[in-house]
Amino acid sequence: MSDLNSNIPVTIAPQNIQAIITGTGDNYGEIKYIKDTSVDKFTRESIIYSSGTGAIFKSGTPIGKIKDIKDQTSGKFIIEFFSDFSQLKYVFAEVVTKSEIENKSLDTSTQSESPSITPMSAKIKILEDELKIVEDTKLKFKGENDYLKIKINDLNNQISNFKNEILSQKEKIAQFDLDKAETEFLKMNLYYGHKCRRSFFNTKGFTVGTEDYKECVLNKGRKN
Repeated sequence: MSDLNSNIPVTIAPQNIQAIITGTGDNYGEIKYIKDTSVDKFTRESIIYSSGTGAIFKSGTPIGKIKDIKDQTSGKFIIEFFSDFSQLKYVFAEVVTKSEIENKSLDTSTQSESPSITPMSAKIKILEDELKIVEDTKLKFKGENDYLKIKINDLNNQISNFKNEILSQKEKIAQFDLDKAETEFLKMNLYYGHKCRRSFFNTKGFTVGTEDYKECVLNKGRKN
């Protein structure tokens, strides 16, 4: 109904006005045509129902209500749908089957051989058809449920892969930061290593490779 190309015959109650509404691509529609042009007033109780004309929708299904009835001079009326089509995920299709029972004149011998169709047997046949529709619907939902389970498992696998990739990237970043710090230390060691290295002339220095030596280099020499 919300499609831009839709044209749905409707009935506006309780005024019993026949009209046609069209979709706007959003969660509301517009009255495109009103049969009774003499009607110039609607109320807040006015409800839009499908009229059943055209055999697209069965008659009597509530569609929506008129959103704004203050200005009726322009002849443009917005219909606010009862259903939010943007949240539509599943639909139920109501299938109506009609069976015609032909009354044929049968002679006595034919009537004795062929079983007569009774109201009870017709009801049983309808119940059997409805049961088959229910079973087919259950099978369809089961297939959709199995498909959704497969998709969920695929998404969980993708999430796990993304987590592993993020962890790998963090390890690379940590290694990069470590290499960067090591490179910075080597550069400073060229300039300040002689101030921190223990030697014959620098008896207060530190042994190369110790944490004290590294800290001394980073501090640009031993602090007195």
